[in-house]
Amino acid sequence: MLNDDYTSWDFCLRIIISVFHKTIEEADAITNDIHTKGKGLCGIYLYEVAETKASIVEKQARSEGFPMRCSIEEV
Repeated sequence: MLNDDYTSWDFCLRIIISVFHKTIEEADAITNDIHTKGKGLCGIYLYEVAETKASIVEKQARSEGFPMRCSIEEV
């Protein structure tokens, strides 16, 4: 997930917990990385799974009025 300076911390926490199934502590650490480093790693998945999760994040962000972007990188 990429930092955009507009998406709320609460939204990031909620989406990381619900889409990526992280604990509140893990979600908080990832959200901190997004805020301080410009991006945060939410997990390593098969390409199709990663693509679906990124799409879910972006659709939910748009529905709540946030410009959040979620990128996929090959490892």
